[in-house]
Amino acid sequence: MRVAAPQLSAFGFGIKPPACISLICQGPIIPLDFPSSGALEENVCYGDAIAERLAAIQHEQIPENFAERLGKLEEQQTSAQENINQISLDYEVKLARIEDGKSQVETFKNTILENFGERLAKIEAQQSSVQETLKKIPEDLEKLEKNQKDMLTKMETQHSKLMETVSEIYNKVFFPKFQRIGSRLFHIDGDSKQNWVEAGKKCRQLGGYIAAIKDQEELDALKVKLEGNRYWLGINNRDNHEVFVSEASGRKNPFLKWRLKEPNNAKKNEYCVEYNNGGMNDDPCSKDRSLICQSDNEV
Repeated sequence: MRVAAPQLSAFGFGIKPPACISLICQGPIIPLDFPSSGALEENVCYGDAIAERLAAIQHEQIPENFAERLGKLEEQQTSAQENINQISLDYEVKLARIEDGKSQVETFKNTILENFGERLAKIEAQQSSVQETLKKIPEDLEKLEKNQKDMLTKMETQHSKLMETVSEIYNKVFFPKFQRIGSRLFHIDGDSKQNWVEAGKKCRQLGGYIAAIKDQEELDALKVKLEGNRYWLGINNRDNHEVFVSEASGRKNPFLKWRLKEPNNAKKNEYCVEYNNGGMNDDPCSKDRSLICQSDNEV
């Protein structure tokens, strides 16, 4: 019984059985122990035909540069694998660094926490001590300032006394005939009498100037020392009849206390000023009066 040839066209190879048999199955057929020799011959022929057709399909459908493209793909795969390996290595290094950082942090935390409470207590104690010291600073400064003021006051008092002593010694040496009345030195001569010009000369011989009174306080101090005499003062308006000046300083006299209805220049030549019973009066410079001198030329 012969087996029908398989329809290879059904598998997409498009081979007709008769042509295959006529081309390939040439020569003697070696009998084999198969159920049918005719069926074996037909199968061998179809197998050879299938191999030929597969070779043709491979030639038609596989590109010419397939090996080159396959090599590039393999290179790309190798490069990608190397990159993956490098990334994995970097990741491991970074992970190791992170782990090392965590270890350092833990060590730092443990070190701090071991004596943190004790150190904090010491800091608080120190802060409290500093605050107490700061509170005492204003008190200490106030005490220091008071001590300095007291010391300065004592020094000023001592300096004042020293200056008074020096001044007294100086006055006794250089102005032996002068006495301190108020804040200045004066010489009072109620016995002799001379005109205004001669009175000025006599004061200059004593080392001073004919006196000019600077204020009411000084006038009150002088009144206690002056007797009922009339005394020449160093105040005049001989050069400028509108202004009364001090002979000692050459400036306008700072203090004038006129008696009632004075100055009046009654005799039209009253250009010198005299002290008369607690007040001042203009009088002719040629008249004779007692003498008052001052040691300085400040007034």
